[in-house]
Order: sequence, then C-alpha cells, then structure tokens
Amino acid sequence: MYELVCLARHLGARLATQASKDELVALMRSVATFVMDRQGVVKGFDPVVSRELPYAIKKHGTIHTNVRPITMQYFASSNVKTQLESELRYDERVVRFANVKLADRLSHMSEYTKPESLAK
Repeated sequence: MYELVCLARHLGARLATQASKDELVALMRSVATFVMDRQGVVKGFDPVVSRELPYAIKKHGTIHTNVRPITMQYFASSNVKTQLESELRYDERVVRFANVKLADRLSHMSEYTKPESLAK
C-alpha cells in the first residue's frame, strides 16, 4: 500500500474558484484512473484546503506560491508506482509529489482484519 502526497497548482484568485476545483477533480480522476487501469485499487482521497507555501517553487516555467495538497492511498505494484511517478513528473497541474510506502501487504496494515466469510 502506498500513499501519494501531491501538491497541485492553485489557479489563484484571478480565475474562478470553480475552475480551480474542476482542475483538482480532473487531476484526482486521472490519477485514480491511471492506478485502476493497471489493476491497482484506490482506497481514498483526502483533498486539503489551499495553502500558501513557505517558499516559492518554480515548476513548468511558473513560480508557485500557493498549492492544493492532495493525499491518495492506493494498493498497486511497485511498477505501477514507478509509472505513476513518471506521469506526474510531466503533468503541468502537479507542483511536487511524493510516494510513501505504508505496508508491503494488506495484511500488514494494523486495522486490517480478514472477513469471517474468508477466514474459513
């Protein structure tokens, strides 16, 4: 299981708030579809309110001072994780990202218990 922490660009006050939300939803949908198309499972998303960065980040020829953080938990092979990182590296909506390995297997997750119907 992995957790993707992604800082998505914030379109700013000059554009409509709805446009910024639509872009964020499109990014989350494309990342989830990418994982699921490769036999991965998306556990969930946790979008966070827009934040000001402690320092400016230059990415794709633009200086970013505000971002919209997103976290996504997913189950996939290490090859899928590597492919996802390659895709995100060139996505103009993404300012920064990091993948964190949470567990090797689903059974290694502390809150996981095998359903009784499968325990037999």
